[in-house]
Amino acid sequence: PADARREIGSALMDIDAISATFDAILRLARLQSGTVGRRHDPVDLVRLAASIGEILQPSAEEAGHTLDIDLPAAPVRVPGDEDLLAQALTNLVVNAVEHCPPPASVRIEVGLRANRPVLTVSDNGPGIPEADRGPVLERFVRLDASRSVPGTGLGLSLVSAIAELHQATLVLQDNAPGLRVSILFPAALTNP
Repeated sequence: PADARREIGSALMDIDAISATFDAILRLARLQSGTVGRRHDPVDLVRLAASIGEILQPSAEEAGHTLDIDLPAAPVRVPGDEDLLAQALTNLVVNAVEHCPPPASVRIEVGLRANRPVLTVSDNGPGIPEADRGPVLERFVRLDASRSVPGTGLGLSLVSAIAELHQATLVLQDNAPGLRVSILFPAALTNP
């Protein structure tokens, strides 16, 4: 019956959310305890951003947003773990899409700042008040404004842990309006 199907569907969605939360907690704990080995392969942030942008663009559009990608022509390489960096970028874009009322503009950028590679996700949504920018990087912290949006409060703490593993600096800034989150890496690798 239709009622039973709805209940089963709702239960399956709850199980998926619990499973995703558990996986995120485990991954974050492993990252922070040092039990996850990190690769030091050359990762092209331009290629990574283009790939993640292409994957997430349909979801952004379905939510009523635009997802723009601003990339240089030349590669921007960092030593790192491509899977972890893809997870960090995905978390940042998904956070922007989920926490901005439509229509919003979300932007992925890659560039160099004083010879340091930088990967940035910005939006023109409500942003995060300056006083909450430190606490929001901790596990399970969710701001009052985001309580109505599904989530675990682990997304930005996972991004922070991944940045730290790559000896990068995570910077949250006002985008006037919105939020601008940048991962600023150590000096760039020379491009072959």
